[in-house]
Amino acid sequence: MTHKTEMWQVYRFQDVDVTVIQQWVDPFGRPMLRFGLDRDGEVLAAGLPEAEFLAEATLLAEAGSELVEGAR
Repeated sequence: MTHKTEMWQVYRFQDVDVTVIQQWVDPFGRPMLRFGLDRDGEVLAAGLPEAEFLAEATLLAEAGSELVEGAR
């Protein structure tokens, strides 16, 4: 199963700009992802099925707005 999101892309999700930081396929074959956001200098991350994310997310920008935990 392939992913419809791209690593390090910026999306608008629930009125917040987030970056896809990890992708995997769960044991049931569902594409999953983890996305992160920078809140006051701290990287917060959450994960969920890609289909749920894409139901509410809109692609905003191409790669270049990487969030790397511990980079600050």
